[in-house]
Amino acid sequence: MKPLKMICLVLLLLPILIMGCNRTESRLVGKWKNVNMPEIVEFRGNKTGVFVVQGSPSLPFTWKVVEDKRVKIDIPYMGRVQSLFGKVTDDAFVLEGKGEQAVYKRAE
Repeated sequence: MKPLKMICLVLLLLPILIMGCNRTESRLVGKWKNVNMPEIVEFRGNKTGVFVVQGSPSLPFTWKVVEDKRVKIDIPYMGRVQSLFGKVTDDAFVLEGKGEQAVYKRAE
């Protein structure tokens, strides 16, 4: 009887977890403008994106939603992949790294 309860519990929780990830993804897709510098980050629905900094080459990346609804950004750079993490808040996307934060507001 216990295996049946576990299966039922998993089946009940799985849709909740999936909906939570999808909500973060749908809120993230679009363009976000850095509040402190001339930079735009664009998240596309196909899990790719690009950083565009005025006067510099654009920087493509891939992204996915991971644990705690955080967003993992993988940037291929000089033969390696640099990973950054961020989170969507009520009105911003906050990118965290090495003790600093970059705050972006929706550009669209």
